[in-house]
Amino acid sequence: MLANTQKDYRVCIVVADQCALLVSLVLAIVLRSYLPQQVPFAWPTVVHAAIAFRHIGFAALWYFSMRSVGAYELSADEGWGVWRAFKGVALFTLVALAIAFFRVSFFSRGIILIFVCLATALTVLFRHVIPAAYRRLFPLTVRTRVLLIGGAHGALGLSDILGRFLKCHVIVRSVPGELLQGKYPELLRAEIEKLLQEVAPDEVILDLADVDALAVVLNVCNERRLPWHFVPSLDQLVFGNSRSHVIAGIPLISVKRVNLSGFNLLLKRLIDMSVAGLLLLITAPVMAAIWLAVRLTSPGPAIFVQRRIGRRGNLFNLYKFRSMTMSQDQSAHQEYAKQWVQNQPYPGASEQATHKISEDTRLTPIGAFLRRYSLDELPQIVNVLKGDMSLVGPRPAIGYEVEMYQEWHKERLEGMPGLTGEWQVGGRYNLSFEEMVKLDLEYLMNWTPGRDFKVLLKTVPAVLQGTGK
Repeated sequence: MLANTQKDYRVCIVVADQCALLVSLVLAIVLRSYLPQQVPFAWPTVVHAAIAFRHIGFAALWYFSMRSVGAYELSADEGWGVWRAFKGVALFTLVALAIAFFRVSFFSRGIILIFVCLATALTVLFRHVIPAAYRRLFPLTVRTRVLLIGGAHGALGLSDILGRFLKCHVIVRSVPGELLQGKYPELLRAEIEKLLQEVAPDEVILDLADVDALAVVLNVCNERRLPWHFVPSLDQLVFGNSRSHVIAGIPLISVKRVNLSGFNLLLKRLIDMSVAGLLLLITAPVMAAIWLAVRLTSPGPAIFVQRRIGRRGNLFNLYKFRSMTMSQDQSAHQEYAKQWVQNQPYPGASEQATHKISEDTRLTPIGAFLRRYSLDELPQIVNVLKGDMSLVGPRPAIGYEVEMYQEWHKERLEGMPGLTGEWQVGGRYNLSFEEMVKLDLEYLMNWTPGRDFKVLLKTVPAVLQGTGK
């Protein structure tokens, strides 16, 4: 949220600066025309200025001049902001003069002098007016509540900046010093949980010096699925699977969130629809033969329907070819799920590292073959076409499995479940539950269309090897 809010503010500032540039340029030409011994003002002159504005790329030059002097960075010091704006105008003017030296000059020295004065004043003015107008036209329905804990590295200055510029509601809280030394993790955990319940923030910023204390607080935030950032000390700057952004010169580190939303989700859905439609046409004869074989070899329906948990906890009916005898007793699978979620190999497995029920007596004669080559999952192509599933994604979860999840495990439910995925092609049934979850989260945070196609290509040899259970 903070990164997006800061991005919106910067867009307003860039628009304000461009407006200041254009207005200053036009006004400089108009005012210069009224000075003694000058050609009377005429609108064609203003049009000429606008053409020059486009022709020599003044807009881009203005942007990079401001950016190079740090004029787009937030600062609590109003005087420092004015000074950086002036430096940006001065740099822009010097570069423009250098360009004019090698080309035909568009403006006289008088126009340039007036422009420098106007641009400095209007840049500061527009930077206040345009963000205010934007907030008036698009008011925030709910202000972002930010909890700032600590102050070991001077991040308390963020409170004023986040409130003034990004219009966040910042609550600053401290924790007793003896709890921040990492010696009493349980007491620190209880204190943080109490604090989060009291404040109910949307995001948390941590400015803690002790690494052990920081780890405890981050775990609490992860369990509550609460977005967090921390101000790193020198030994914390290397942090896996993270991203950073800077507010007022202070680096904030946060973990990557799920990348499948908005346009990315729409693009993935279009790919799913086109590829799944083609797969359905190709596999239709095979599925018809399997349907007939299942019906002839064991009593009961050929299609097994089971309630699964999809994206963001939505329930859907998952379709599979029935590979087991008809039974309402799910105790065996529930016991397996309990062992699996606890990262323990299944006790009855013939192989020591197997996290899957092996030699299951409930399998029908044809069921073992279907499971071995994952043919029982072909009807899930229909789930993909219906929008319940994706071709590639996390394994569809069962309700009683999710009840045993830790909070951070539930992050995998942010993605649409897949017919295949990283865990299937990466290790098949030998991966532990925690290894599977880490693969799922890494996939969701770093999704690209090319990655889906790679997984689909890897699925073919993985299935042909017949290592399914």
